[in-house]
Amino acid sequence: MATTSEIYVELVELSGHVVAKGAWSATLRADCLYQSAHLAKPGRRCRLLQGTWEITPFTPLAALDLSLGTCIQVVWLSNSAADKRSHSGAFAAIKANGSVVTWGDAAQGGNSSAVAPLLTEGVVQVYGNQYSFAAIKANGSVVTWGSAGHGGNS
Repeated sequence: MATTSEIYVELVELSGHVVAKGAWSATLRADCLYQSAHLAKPGRRCRLLQGTWEITPFTPLAALDLSLGTCIQVVWLSNSAADKRSHSGAFAAIKANGSVVTWGDAAQGGNSSAVAPLLTEGVVQVYGNQYSFAAIKANGSVVTWGSAGHGGNS
């Protein structure tokens, strides 16, 4: 059981699988939680969310809102949508600040200017097919762009 100077949390994937759980000193920063998540899937990048609030590695554990519970959501990130669309002429990547950058053939989703204001922050994953992309944001919303006939206009 955690003492008053410790914070008990569980790191849970979207599937409900518990990645890590335990008590950490309240004086630590959240990078210790990121390290625990990375032990479960070495080499993978992730984001940690408490509700719709993103926990950065620099967040003090003492700042976590325990009234929301002890469950911290782990969202695994792909390095870019190019991993899923290497056969296509357009690419999308999530930058470290949660924004999205796109390039390549505009007819295949390489031009996201129509939805650019929606892609400036909070993106946690990007998926693509041959002609369009979908970005999932930390608040649960989805932004799409590319060919309307292939899902780019939701």
